Amino acid sequence: MKNCISCKKSTVNDGGAIAIACPQCSTELIRCGQCRKTAVSYKCKCNLEGP
Repeated sequence: MKNCISCKKSTVNDGGAIAIACPQCSTELIRCGQCRKTAVSYKCKCNLEGP
């Protein structure tokens, strides 16, 4: 099961969810559609922060 890095909710059956690689460390970052839409911030394990 994959969870959003911002809100920790499951992204199963979330049509707006995406999975991208962190530009600094290549860790997979998963964001749900709601957090993407509302620009909720996130922080990768390498301390990269984003909207």
